[in-house]
Amino acid sequence: MSDFTTFTVQYNTGTDASPNWTGTAIAPGGSSGANEIRFAPTGGGQTGSTSSASWPLATKPGSGTSVFQEAWAFTTDTSGSKTNYTGDNTVGLVFRFSWDNLGTFASAPQFSCFDSSAHNTPSPGTQPSIVNGSADTSNTSYMKANAYGRGAAASGSVQDTPSAGSAGSAPTATTGTAGAVSPPTTPAWLTTWQSLQGWTQYIQDAVTPQATFAAYWYFTLILFYGANISASTYTFVLTMQYTYS
Repeated sequence: MSDFTTFTVQYNTGTDASPNWTGTAIAPGGSSGANEIRFAPTGGGQTGSTSSASWPLATKPGSGTSVFQEAWAFTTDTSGSKTNYTGDNTVGLVFRFSWDNLGTFASAPQFSCFDSSAHNTPSPGTQPSIVNGSADTSNTSYMKANAYGRGAAASGSVQDTPSAGSAGSAPTATTGTAGAVSPPTTPAWLTTWQSLQGWTQYIQDAVTPQATFAAYWYFTLILFYGANISASTYTFVLTMQYTYS
C-alpha cells in the first residue's frame, strides 16, 4: 500500500495573473485555530494576526443572500494571509490540492464539505448549518465550488493548470446538483459550479490520477449566507476523499 506522505491545500496570496503559492500550505486536521480557511466580509477589521476566537462576525441580510468577499488562510491561530478570493467566479487561481509523488490513487478522488470531522450525512434545510443550507439556497449548501480538469491525467505525466481568468458561470445561492459532478478532461473548469453538501452533492475527479506523480488539483470556492441561516458561529470541514493502493 502506498499512501501519500504530503497532501495539503495551498492558497494563492498573489493575483490571478501573477499567483504566489510559495510557503502556502494548510495541513489536514486543523484544530485550535490552525490550518483554517476563514471567510469574512470586507471591512470587518480582520488581519493576519486575528485569532479564530476573535474573528469578526457578519450581519446576515434581512432578505435574500450575500457572499463573503474575503477568504484568509491560517497556518496557526494567529498567523494568516489574505488569499486572492473575491467571492465570485472572476478569478480561478485561488486554492489547489497538492500531493507528492509517493502515493498511488486507487480510485478517482473527490471533495466536499461537512459540518464537522464526524462527516455525518447532511440533512438538507436543517439549521444551524452551512452545509445543510436553507430556503435561501433551495436546501443546497451555502458553500459552492469549482474545480479544473483532472489535477493530473491518468498517465503521461500531465499536469492540468488553468490560466488566469474566470471559473465557469457565476453561481447563485441555489446552485447545486445531486450526486457527483466532474470537471472536463479537456481540461477546463466546470461550466456550472457545484454545491458542497457532503457526499450528496460533491466534486469528483473524472479520472484516477497517475500513480507516484506529484500534482496539483486547482479549485475555488464561494461562501454564501442569507436571511434564513441561523445566527451562530460556524465551522466547516473541507474533505478530500480517496483510496490508495
